[in-house]
Amino acid sequence: MMRTLLLQTGFELKLIAKLRLTLLLPPAAGLWMLFQCADIGLPASMDVNLYAADAHATLMTFLTALPMFLGVLLIRRDALNPSYEWSLTLPVTNRVMIAAKWIAGMLYSSAFTVCILAVYVGVAVHHKLSWRSIWSEIAHYAPLYETSFAAGVAVGIVIGALFPMRFALPVAFCGWIFGSIFVPVYLIEVFNWHQMRLFSLNHLIGDLGASASEAWAYRLSGLEYPLTYVFAGTVTVLLLATACALLARTRPVLRPFAPIALMGVALIAAAAVFVPYADVWQQRYAQWQQLMPNVPAAERIHLHERYAFKVESIDVRLARAENDSLTARAEFVLPTREGRLLPAHEELEAVTDRIEGRVTFLLYPKLKVSGLTVDGEPVAWTQEQDRISFDHAALDPTASSHRVVWEYAAVSPLNEWAQDASGQYHLLFAQGRSSFLPAYLGWYPLPGGDSLMYRQGEQIVPRADVTNGLRADFRLRLEGFDGRLVSTLPPAEDDAPGARSFAGANAVLPTVAGGSFTTVKVADEPAFMLTTPGNVEEARIFLENLRERRAFYEQWTGTRLDRIRQIVYFPFIGTFDRSYGLTSVFPIGDTLFIGELRHSNLDAYRMEQTLSFLLFGDTVYSSSRVNEWDDQNRNMLSTYSIVQEIRRMIALYIPMKEHVIAQEGDVYMLSPIGEKMKQMVDTAYKEGKADVVKRVLTRFWNEGLAIEDRSSTRSASPLATEAADPYHYPRITWEQWLQAWYEEKGR
Repeated sequence: MMRTLLLQTGFELKLIAKLRLTLLLPPAAGLWMLFQCADIGLPASMDVNLYAADAHATLMTFLTALPMFLGVLLIRRDALNPSYEWSLTLPVTNRVMIAAKWIAGMLYSSAFTVCILAVYVGVAVHHKLSWRSIWSEIAHYAPLYETSFAAGVAVGIVIGALFPMRFALPVAFCGWIFGSIFVPVYLIEVFNWHQMRLFSLNHLIGDLGASASEAWAYRLSGLEYPLTYVFAGTVTVLLLATACALLARTRPVLRPFAPIALMGVALIAAAAVFVPYADVWQQRYAQWQQLMPNVPAAERIHLHERYAFKVESIDVRLARAENDSLTARAEFVLPTREGRLLPAHEELEAVTDRIEGRVTFLLYPKLKVSGLTVDGEPVAWTQEQDRISFDHAALDPTASSHRVVWEYAAVSPLNEWAQDASGQYHLLFAQGRSSFLPAYLGWYPLPGGDSLMYRQGEQIVPRADVTNGLRADFRLRLEGFDGRLVSTLPPAEDDAPGARSFAGANAVLPTVAGGSFTTVKVADEPAFMLTTPGNVEEARIFLENLRERRAFYEQWTGTRLDRIRQIVYFPFIGTFDRSYGLTSVFPIGDTLFIGELRHSNLDAYRMEQTLSFLLFGDTVYSSSRVNEWDDQNRNMLSTYSIVQEIRRMIALYIPMKEHVIAQEGDVYMLSPIGEKMKQMVDTAYKEGKADVVKRVLTRFWNEGLAIEDRSSTRSASPLATEAADPYHYPRITWEQWLQAWYEEKGR
């Protein structure tokens, strides 16, 4: 039987080879991958895997049609063609015939997988991508292609067995539209019917969430993909058995019930696989529905500042077990005055109780408190929604500080899936080598604040501003967290693999992430970059440019610029994007996060924002109009702040005059005063008095040019309108500029 199967398969392959045009299609698919990935470079992203992901999505959308049409052709061309009645006398059983046609179709379809991935490997090696990253991409995409092709060929054979050729091809076309476009784009992405992903022929378009980022690389899906592969195999067997039963109408067999029995077995097997797959999604939906009641509605939230209280020090120990359960201990030292908490924000005189008469912290609802001590004594606590609290009476009014220790745990894995109108995303997770623990979602208790999230319809929105203004001496110890970890706190002296330790004095509350990150360093540049493997070359170029710009400014100002310790650059999709946006640049302590897209990468704009943080302490573009010039207002000379004009001089115009960066057209200024300032600078450079210009600008720089963007982490919050002025900036008038100019010029 095996020899017959091999001979019949060879015969089917010869018939496919006679369709000479089809032999050109696999290399053509490889060329498409080459065109998408070969000619990449600045100013667009240099991440090969990012371009390859888009190319894979496009290729799979269209390539799934070919196996289906091929399956129709294979069955209609001879087995069910009246001109081939002589084949009835061949010593080939229906099972062998159907199996041979499917194997031949799969071998041809696999040529697409081979050509596409071979070209990807060549391009990735050319762009110096690590082999670990390359094999990871191949291990993910190859099974997806093969399972889609396997099911596609089988569907085509069944359609061909059911209908004449004139109907079979249109039906196959409709099947391709349904499986490759309608299911992933409409049923999954639009209607959020994620269980239907199992019936999709295209798993590379639609709502992918954080799985689309190489940092997490589909590791968050758990059993979803293995079950998908098994289900595709059982459905393929079911379809082939169906084809055998249909073929028996034309080519009678000795045991006609055998294929029907096999259909029954395959159907039961497919149902057995579908049950745990549906359970995976049911658990996600149930988790999301359980979270919803613990999140206040948008109209019931308030600003955080009045509830936040000061903390001297925080010591957090977090341990992850093999089953991804978490246990934690968080120790706080709270300063008090006459038993009352001190406000975290200096402009406030007192802390408002979030719950009357109680000291309230914020903790993610899935984390359950198991114990509380205050100054070493056990104290009763309450946990409701995202608030944990204890009675004010537990604080001794004669003491100036108190030691509060919370013990809490997550019994089940912390993998918090959610969905909204934009698709699925993860609030936070700590699963295997992958972790995403943003400070604003309270994976350790946060002192005060209103709420961690708010609910707008069926959408849960994290409140990234909950940690604004909160600082403390922080020590963080993580056990059982494998892989590369990104922490916004610097490593402590006792940091070691398997027992990570981080610490910082007067530190911003930390965020931690773990995944497929690579460290990129260049000589003589103190800052390093943590990024995904596909971004290594672009990160190196960016750091080299940053080194040159840093050296220029340090020589100019005579000051060491060390505000940035590390830069973290990766796609924010499905994680940070719900709080900061896909393309945001934002700092947490001495860590600068930069979101990546194909055309939002480490370009000149990101360099400007990086330098803005390095020089001024914020990421506001120098072209942003923080205050508007009004030609009709006669008092503008005395009221308009030229802070952005000065920043623009420092960040762009002077480096161009000094040939540190290339001249790319004239630098426009934001007001008529800015144009006058530029003329004064041009004249001074022509007169050989560049040092005067630099002394004037350094004078204002020393006084402070930081701009606070009050709406940057509140852009999606209904409380954004409470900030009447979205920017807070120093008032620097034209008169102050002239005074500084003539004083420095007269020296």
